[in-house]
Amino acid sequence: PEKLQCALAYFLLMFFFRGMPFIDLAYLRKQDVKGSSIIYCRHKTGRKIIVRIPKEAVGLFEQYQNKGTDSGYLFPILDNAVKKEKETYVLYQKALRDFNYMLEKLAVLLLPGMDISSYTARHTWATLAFYAGIPIGIISKALGHSSIKVTETYLKPFGDREVDRTNRKILNYVLNAV
Repeated sequence: PEKLQCALAYFLLMFFFRGMPFIDLAYLRKQDVKGSSIIYCRHKTGRKIIVRIPKEAVGLFEQYQNKGTDSGYLFPILDNAVKKEKETYVLYQKALRDFNYMLEKLAVLLLPGMDISSYTARHTWATLAFYAGIPIGIISKALGHSSIKVTETYLKPFGDREVDRTNRKILNYVLNAV
C-alpha cells in the first residue's frame, strides 16, 4: 500500500542521509537543499549538518519530496499552514506515531519477529559505520552528536561484543598453538 511505501521510503532516506532522525527529516525545508547537499541545523542540538545526497537516494528523494509549491517543507510530513511552533510540534508527534505504526506493519511483512522504529535507521547506520572501522569521531560528526561521549554511549554494547569476539580469537590462537 502507498502509506507503507512512503514509510519505507522515508526510512531508507533517513539511512541514506547518515542516520538522520525523523524529526530532522520532517522539519527539512526546501531551502535546505543546496545543489546535491542538504544543509540544516539538527533539531535536537542545533548543530549545522551538511549531508550530500547520495546517488542511491536520488530516486526516492525526487519521488517523495513535497511538490506542492505553497509548502516550504521538503517532505509532505508537516503542514506549512500551521504557524505556531507548538502546533507544528503536535503535528510532528502525530506524524512520528503514524510513521512508527507504519514501520511496525512493514516489519510484520518484511522482517517477522523484528522490532523497528524511527530510530532503527539511525542506530543501524551508526552500528554499520562502527563495524566498518570508521573512527568514532567521524561517526559522531556524521550523526550530529554534541560530543564523542554521546556516540560512545550509542555504540558501547556493540564495542563489548567486538571485544568478546577479539578475546575468542586470541584464546583460539593460543589454545591451537599449544
